[in-house]
Amino acid sequence: MQKFSAIKFLMFAMTIISSMLYFQSCDNSCDSIECQNGGSCTDGACDCPAGFGGDNCETFLSCDVLSPLCPANSTCDVDGGEAACYCNAGYEGASCDTLTRQFYTNGNTLYSLDVCTVGGPVTVGQSFTYNAVKFSNGATIDEFIMEDFGGFDSPPVNVKAKITGLNTFTVANQTQSGWGLTVKGQDNTNGTLNRATNKVTLPYQITYDDTSVDICTVEFTRQ
Repeated sequence: MQKFSAIKFLMFAMTIISSMLYFQSCDNSCDSIECQNGGSCTDGACDCPAGFGGDNCETFLSCDVLSPLCPANSTCDVDGGEAACYCNAGYEGASCDTLTRQFYTNGNTLYSLDVCTVGGPVTVGQSFTYNAVKFSNGATIDEFIMEDFGGFDSPPVNVKAKITGLNTFTVANQTQSGWGLTVKGQDNTNGTLNRATNKVTLPYQITYDDTSVDICTVEFTRQ
């Protein structure tokens, strides 16, 4: 999940408030200020470390404090003792308002270059092209569909992919209805997106109804 800097926002707000109090009191001395939890005083106000707030850095910024500041499509969680807002799966951006899926399915059809690494319908390591594959939106925000995936000597399938990060996704074990083909991502691997080249790479495995297996890596490049 992408981290949203709600803490920085809160700290900024607290800094503004502290500055207002400072100008109102015309006191720029740190002599009477004791900053807690590793904070330091500058010009009469505490500069608090990440995870703490308040006039003297006395308040641990828990999710109870931060959750109301988290943007839509995000969730507060504690990581390494620090509460932070994280974009929900399928969202990204400074305000968690950008759909990650749009980088896969923005209306373009992609063509593919398939390189088999183990087994497969061609010699291991030999490249070959096959039918164009269209990426479309799935049933949930963090899902997209690879339509007409495969080909080979069998009918193509529509493969569901689940977005797991800004540039990663997985393909769970799934079977095309009507015949015995099963497809999934290779074990312990992620599909990846290279945004600079608009290329999607998927290590995948297909099991046919005769139990034979193809283990390949496919590269999709936007047309």
